[in-house]
Amino acid sequence: MLLRRLGVPLATAVLTFASILVSIIVTVVVTAATGGGEVGPTGLGIAVTVPLIVAPLFTYQILRLAARLDQAEIQLQILATTDPLTEALNRRHFVALAEKEFARAKRYSNVFYLIIFDVDDFKHINDTYGHPAGDQVLIALTNICHAESRTSDVFARYGGEEFVFLLPEADHEHALNFGERLRNILSAARISYGGHEIRLTVSMGIATYRTGVVSLDNLLTEADDALYRAKREGKNRVAFQPA
Repeated sequence: MLLRRLGVPLATAVLTFASILVSIIVTVVVTAATGGGEVGPTGLGIAVTVPLIVAPLFTYQILRLAARLDQAEIQLQILATTDPLTEALNRRHFVALAEKEFARAKRYSNVFYLIIFDVDDFKHINDTYGHPAGDQVLIALTNICHAESRTSDVFARYGGEEFVFLLPEADHEHALNFGERLRNILSAARISYGGHEIRLTVSMGIATYRTGVVSLDNLLTEADDALYRAKREGKNRVAFQPA
């Protein structure tokens, strides 16, 4: 935490100052304990000079190494939990968070909602404009989803062009309104790439956690079934899995 807040140079200065204080205190205590009376200018100078020279040399190198290790740990955490293309949460991390929410909802009789959606005719976008354009569509979609969601919502790339939302502490009206609002915003979006304006639509399936749902997998299957019903009914729409 000290490194993250102060950085290596300032943290080195703080620890060097602390080393000087400790050195002075130790010198005073040892001198008094051995009956040497008061610490003279020479003793005080040594107590200050030695840590002033030694501490920065060793502290800076150690803190720089610690900072690199800390940064590497942060990068590993990011790689383990996020999708490298869109920077949304990845499927594995989403499932871990959703399992916790499932257990909490089951214990306290709470309700939450799952929304699974994908880009309609995404293959057509890739075939028409190229795969880099398809990647840009997914990135733009992710940015819109982040902008429109609550801080408590959990959003992830579920796989390919498929994405998922977990809406905790929500009700039927909020889940449906959120899905419809997001669908409308995405269908109105214009994504510029290579001199083209790319449009997209999404189909969504929503499922509700309630008493009697056996597992998170069952709930995800219900949301997926609702998604495919939206596809069958014409795409660019939201389908709610009946409770």
